[in-house]
Amino acid sequence: MGKLISDEDYTDILLASLPPSYDSLCSSISNSARLGSQVLTANVFEGLILDEFTCCELKKPSSSSKDEAFSADAPRSKKQCSNCNKRGHVKADCWAKGGSKEDRG
Repeated sequence: MGKLISDEDYTDILLASLPPSYDSLCSSISNSARLGSQVLTANVFEGLILDEFTCCELKKPSSSSKDEAFSADAPRSKKQCSNCNKRGHVKADCWAKGGSKEDRG
């Protein structure tokens, strides 16, 4: 709009424009600057926020990764029992009535 913005105003604009997930980080940065009796410049603030963003991005699991411990996508056997008609075994390993292992259950 043709008006120069002071460094302090620009830092305030940056603070206000961040999503709520950055609230605790912004608080920490502001308090650290106050306790250190230093002026929080826009360049320093931008650097700290970008560092935090980069750390968060690196910690995110990739969209293609799966948690294998909870995965239920194990390939099922194509064998089908001729005794009980269930998949995953054959009549010789069947525990149902009429199967070879009927009395071992």
